[in-house]
Amino acid sequence: MVQIILWRTCIYQEHSPNVTLEGENQIMFLQLARFLLKLLQTSQKHPEKIPEQFSLFKRINEILSFKCDQFQTSNILSLLESSVIHLITQTGMKMMQEIQGGLNPKAVWDYKLGTSLWESANQFIEYYKFVCFQNTILQVTHKQTQVVLTNLLNLFGVTILLQNPIALLENEVVTQQTIKQMRDEYENLLTVIKPEALSLVESFCLADGGLRTTIGRADGKPYDYTYDWALNENSINKIDFSKAVNQLKNCRPKL
Repeated sequence: MVQIILWRTCIYQEHSPNVTLEGENQIMFLQLARFLLKLLQTSQKHPEKIPEQFSLFKRINEILSFKCDQFQTSNILSLLESSVIHLITQTGMKMMQEIQGGLNPKAVWDYKLGTSLWESANQFIEYYKFVCFQNTILQVTHKQTQVVLTNLLNLFGVTILLQNPIALLENEVVTQQTIKQMRDEYENLLTVIKPEALSLVESFCLADGGLRTTIGRADGKPYDYTYDWALNENSINKIDFSKAVNQLKNCRPKL
């Protein structure tokens, strides 16, 4: 029951809109997608006007021609760039096709591009997190810490690629064999990181509730808390089943 509660909480936190002063998260995703489409248009005429943090739009042709037959962790950034550019390029082409088919731009945006816009924005966000993480690691001076964080960075990158490899497969950037190599590297990185897992989690200073687990406790009492939760917070334990149990005990075969 505890696992079900955690699972439901996870679903709620994952999919419920988070309202900010700029709007809820879906609106912000669409705003980002709109900006990415503008960058795609700018790259064709005035690439020098593209901001540095979006510099991958200055190398669109190079990124579109990238192929990866043999996966290595050094390819992760290039694969993330490729996924972003392919997704936003496909979205731009789809938009132009719909407009040429007779729909006005607003109708295309509102009724035809929803999923494509969200996927493009989401993939760029993951790419940008990877780049920011990578740049932060470059500032670390302690060698062993840098090694551990680099492994964590690679695990994050491989996870993102495995979660949404469709654009890469559809555009033949990778093959099924490449995906298998990614999975193998994912499992290898989990093994490599395992000895440092506790230290990494502690370093983020996550709140007990944010960990979504009864085991990950900051007070050092995971088993006490698990027992208390199962005993006092489990709704099933609050139901009196004695009547039903007694009825079952008193049942007699009729044959």
